[in-house]
Amino acid sequence: MGWGATGLVALVGLALFAYPRSGSPGDEAAGAKDAAARGAVYFAGACAGCHEPGAGMMLEGRPPLSVGSALHEASPDHAIRLILRGIALPPGPAGHYMPPFADDFSDAQVSDLLSYLHARHGGPGAWPADLAPAVAKARKASGG
Repeated sequence: MGWGATGLVALVGLALFAYPRSGSPGDEAAGAKDAAARGAVYFAGACAGCHEPGAGMMLEGRPPLSVGSALHEASPDHAIRLILRGIALPPGPAGHYMPPFADDFSDAQVSDLLSYLHARHGGPGAWPADLAPAVAKARKASGG
């Protein structure tokens, strides 16, 4: 059961209101914390229905995000592409599917979501604090 488009829009609006972007350029740690907080709200609205413990996908034996995912790679590029493009459902009864979110999230929102996901599930190594330029580049490369 998902939140649906209306619920997702409401959560995104709440995140933007409750966690405004930091305006002080020297406060990178606080900015990263704010981004992760906003990302947590986006995750709750768009991702948790499949990726949180107890979700149907998890009960079917799919691995959690903390195991074997793009969040462990040195570069965020693969994770960015997965969020923007999703994973197409292969033919047959089994397979992984994830809807694309390119039309649902802005570059800044994908950046915030990835900040949260990498902090919560990612491997060692830092990704850039602001991934919005990388998201914009990936979006342009995919024609969207």
